[in-house]
Amino acid sequence: MVDPERELRIRFAEEAHRRCSAINSALTMVELGQGPAQGLLDIRIEAHTLKGTAAVLGLEEVSEQAARAERLLVEAGEAGALDPGIAAEIQQATAAIQDQTRAAAAEDDPA
Repeated sequence: MVDPERELRIRFAEEAHRRCSAINSALTMVELGQGPAQGLLDIRIEAHTLKGTAAVLGLEEVSEQAARAERLLVEAGEAGALDPGIAAEIQQATAAIQDQTRAAAAEDDPA
């Protein structure tokens, strides 16, 4: 039987993967000119949700990376353009989120 806290971390890792994929897909659409940069303001809710859920689960590093991604998505959306450097930083943050949530899901007791 899986520990209930570990089960939550496993489910969160799955959710994080889906949400990070949505963020990265939105970035790609904007980079390819198939969507407006202002649309990144809409997708920032994915990062915002990850930030809050990670905080509730005690995954501070994940929450910090999600906050970073959210801040950068807002910055790009408000600027109306996606700077390649900002896109790379967002992708680094989503990669870190996915790595850290997978690691947390694999741990028996992260504390």
